[in-house]
Amino acid sequence: MQYQYQLFEAAHSGDLELFKRTVTLLDGGRGRLREVVQAAMAQDTESWDGMGALHIAASKGRLEVCHYLIEELRLDMDDADQGGATPLMAAIIYNHISIINYLLYHGAGVNKARPDGSSPLHYATHLVDCGMIKQLLAKGASVDPVAYCGTPLHIATTKGRDGAIKILLDHRADCSKDPLTKQQGAGSKERGGKEKKKKKKGGGARGAATNEQAKVEVSHVWACLVCGQHYCGGANAKPSGHAEAHCSRNKHWWVANPDDPITVYCFKCRNDFLLDLSIVHHHRRKKKLNISRRRPQ
Repeated sequence: MQYQYQLFEAAHSGDLELFKRTVTLLDGGRGRLREVVQAAMAQDTESWDGMGALHIAASKGRLEVCHYLIEELRLDMDDADQGGATPLMAAIIYNHISIINYLLYHGAGVNKARPDGSSPLHYATHLVDCGMIKQLLAKGASVDPVAYCGTPLHIATTKGRDGAIKILLDHRADCSKDPLTKQQGAGSKERGGKEKKKKKKGGGARGAATNEQAKVEVSHVWACLVCGQHYCGGANAKPSGHAEAHCSRNKHWWVANPDDPITVYCFKCRNDFLLDLSIVHHHRRKKKLNISRRRPQ
């Protein structure tokens, strides 16, 4: 465990020589360096939980380490971390252009998506980086991937970014797609017209149940308690996706769901806490919040 942590520290700091020495120690002379690094996954760490060495290096912009991992050890560039993110997504979230260019040049998957449907184009659109959006589309990225927060066009429209909207529409983005999960979108395509025919024959109750399920799985909106910005955070009870990306990138650790404003979530310690409302008004102007370390019942 000590050497594994040292491996991740070296990837984080960009110390290539220390990284190579640590890989050799972990391998123990078996000659399976690639397998050793590929299997290593950070656990119980504050910032890297669930990430591999390549994800950490990409998120910190460590080009030399990425070069060693991809070109010498031949690691899979599209290997997902425990949250389903690829190294390309990590580089986009933290806006490391040199890593993005390097990964795309070496054929990183531009359509690889997380389990919630989020793709590299979703993250690039969230950052409103028109150059990055064009680059991903030029590399073959699908313009209409459907995630829990909808398509990239939904994100650009929500943020009111005319430049991004124009690029996506110029690439024939479909403005009629619903902001459902990717699985729901695929299911609708597979069933297609058959469901419509069943509905005509009296399948109204089933249709209503399907519509109700779709409503339930629409993404929650989370508010950052540091800057006040609002972001979609997935359909689960705990926030993820763009809310997590914003908080990790800016170190704004606290968010709240407007539907349950008494409970706040801390990305740093991955826990829910109850807000002490009795002092919120007093500290509102100072932008300070008192968090009671009682887990909600």
